[in-house]
Amino acid sequence: MLPPVAERQQHAFDPDVCDLCACREWRSIGRIGTGRALRSDRTILPEDLEKRVCLGCGLARRGTTVDPEALERLYEEDYRGGAPRAHVFYTTAGPVPRSDAFADWFLAAAGDAFEGARRGLECGAGTGELVAALARRCPHVALEAFEPRRDRADRAPASGARAARD
Repeated sequence: MLPPVAERQQHAFDPDVCDLCACREWRSIGRIGTGRALRSDRTILPEDLEKRVCLGCGLARRGTTVDPEALERLYEEDYRGGAPRAHVFYTTAGPVPRSDAFADWFLAAAGDAFEGARRGLECGAGTGELVAALARRCPHVALEAFEPRRDRADRAPASGARAARD
């Protein structure tokens, strides 16, 4: 169990500071200002969607602020894990697995920041399908998946991606 939010305020999320390396230099890799964003559990949020990549270490992450209490409630009560297994997007080229579409989008948006990477970690990885899709495209990168929900981590694919609970 996490300590109360008041005790964690010194670690509150700041979209302008990288959570991994504390770098303050970043590049926007996508912003959609519609006032609606889709969470990975397919819940629609009343906010703009923005993703950023850290110019120091290449971490891709959200670019908007988060209320710490709302975030705690989300993971303790509301979050339903990733999209259903084998969810697909129907494109003019035919059906594309969600994990493949996201992996292609991520690699295109990250550009050179991911090219020289040796290791990668996805936090909140669900069943690990995105990490598996990235591993197929980037065999030179040692990728791991972390999923705090036991029911999701137990269903991680046996495709080389590891899901950890602890």
